[in-house]
Amino acid sequence: MKKYVKKLMAVTLAGSLLLTPFNYVCARRDSAALLKQDSFTTTSKIYDSGSKKTINKTFYHNNYYKNHKLFKGLDVSWWQSSDKKNTKVNWAQAHADGIDFAFIRIGARKTDSTGALYEDTTANSNITQALANNVNVGVYFFSQAKSVTEAKKEAAYTLKILDKYDWNITLPVVFDYEFSNRLKAGQLSKSTMTKICQAYCDAIEEGGYTPMIYANYTMFKNYLNATSLANDYKIWLARYSKTTTSNVLSTSEAIPYADIPYKYEFWQFASTARVNGYSGNLDANYWYKNTNVKTENLGAEESKTDSITLSWEDADDAQNYRVYRFNPETQSYQAIADVDDTVFTDTGLSAGQTYSYKVRCYWRIGGTNYFGNYSDILDASTKPEQVANVSVSKRNTNNLTLSWDKVTGATNYNIYQYNNENDSYDKIGTVDGSTTSYTVTNLTSASEYTFKVRASKTIAEETLLGSYSDEFVTYTRPKKVTGLKVKSTIKKQATVSFAKVARADHYSIYRYDKKSDKWTFVTTLKNSATTYTDKNLISKRTYQYRIRAYLTTDNGKIFSYYNEPVSVKIK
Repeated sequence: MKKYVKKLMAVTLAGSLLLTPFNYVCARRDSAALLKQDSFTTTSKIYDSGSKKTINKTFYHNNYYKNHKLFKGLDVSWWQSSDKKNTKVNWAQAHADGIDFAFIRIGARKTDSTGALYEDTTANSNITQALANNVNVGVYFFSQAKSVTEAKKEAAYTLKILDKYDWNITLPVVFDYEFSNRLKAGQLSKSTMTKICQAYCDAIEEGGYTPMIYANYTMFKNYLNATSLANDYKIWLARYSKTTTSNVLSTSEAIPYADIPYKYEFWQFASTARVNGYSGNLDANYWYKNTNVKTENLGAEESKTDSITLSWEDADDAQNYRVYRFNPETQSYQAIADVDDTVFTDTGLSAGQTYSYKVRCYWRIGGTNYFGNYSDILDASTKPEQVANVSVSKRNTNNLTLSWDKVTGATNYNIYQYNNENDSYDKIGTVDGSTTSYTVTNLTSASEYTFKVRASKTIAEETLLGSYSDEFVTYTRPKKVTGLKVKSTIKKQATVSFAKVARADHYSIYRYDKKSDKWTFVTTLKNSATTYTDKNLISKRTYQYRIRAYLTTDNGKIFSYYNEPVSVKIK
């Protein structure tokens, strides 16, 4: 019973700290059997010193990485050259043999007492040829730093080399921390060595690159705070074995991978790998690339009448994104752009229309695109067009009916009236998108008013406003003429009188002759005159008179309605 409890506690610890879920059975299982249960396998070409042959060796990988993409790569330096200048690796053949990435040394600190920094003079040859053959490249610096100050100097030296060559580096910049003649095991405390790693990585990150720490299993276990470092930086674990865990013996019940309580993205699994394109042994690595990354928070950053600007969050370390737009004709999403940023502007769109988008990140590894998961779908709209041709469709003394052209896709129209008191426009009304008119009430007769109209489109509780229409200046009608009187006290004459109309500046007088059955324009009076004598009429004949006031504007005359006619019989 005690064995079972102890074993169950170990399983719980493995499930919480480690990376591999597994079904534990009560029956006694040794570590070797559990390794097979908790791992997936691949094979790689390795030189076997016993048989002196190249063999395909099986390697065990933690099941935590089972849903990751697995890539194979190399790490090289000037030791893979004949003259410390030109690489001996045929990168075209290596890539054809399954090599998709490489870490290439660009500098180091000497292991002797001088501790001098130097550049790997084969780096440019390796990097340019690897890149030319679709091999993704990262770089590393071999460190012997014994203080934070030395680590910062190594980082500055690394950045100087990167700036000098400006290579297209898509993988991390690695702090290669190893014991040697200058840096010896036990010489520094775990805390100091951890701070040295942090100092280098932080400086590299400030320089615009992704840092990573390389160390072997023993250094991570005994000399570095690996769990803390793995929370902040990528980890490259070196372990020349068939697996990364030490818990692999048939005589042990230790849980596989329980000795590695941190995540690692790269595993250097051998120093005797064989690859086409190179005649000797090479360091070989596996890359566990998590592509199950969803692009998050896709949104519309800006909308115009003919474009929509999309934005989203960085998706892990993805360097590329593919943007898709729904095509109603094919009823499917079609790729419209590949970008290396988290912002994209879709242009050439129609105003006031709704478009549906989704985005997913991708990595180009070994010349092939590997895609993450789609973002949530975003429905976004362009702004409505500017409202055009605002006019008056009906004019009265105390109200005006405004009309305008329909705007495609508009869900509403907002009407604004100029306020002279505060020199601004006040919103006075809203109508739905099916209506292209609005009646403004409670106005003053014979007065000037200025209006603007703009369309809006609402989608997903967000309202997009189009541009204001041009200012539209118009006038209400003057009131009807009142108090009209017509008298004939002198032969062949009629005298017309009436009351003034507020703000009208002219009056037009009309006469109706029953015999001709026509209304005839008689004359126009300025606002100061309110009487007129009509002469040369025909005695004994009855005439009718009517008047309308008007206001003179830059856009023409604004007439009142006619008053009721008044009859008179000429003396």
